[in-house]
Amino acid sequence: MIDALKIHDATIGEGEKVPGCAMNPVEKLRIARQIERLCVSTIDAGEPMASGEDFEAVRLIAGTIGQCGVSARCRPI
Repeated sequence: MIDALKIHDATIGEGEKVPGCAMNPVEKLRIARQIERLCVSTIDAGEPMASGEDFEAVRLIAGTIGQCGVSARCRPI
């Protein structure tokens, strides 16, 4: 029997892979706040190693979101 359902939202991390879709850190934070309102378990904030702007977005999201977990993808250098 399952006691709880955990939802990991990847909208921010995967959203920019759609052709023509680009978000700045403030836009990503705004989306993260809306996702938080959905009571997901974890928000994928993106890949901070991809660029300085992505690093800033992950930092903003992690420092602001408080009702759910925040994850960031990493890769070896």
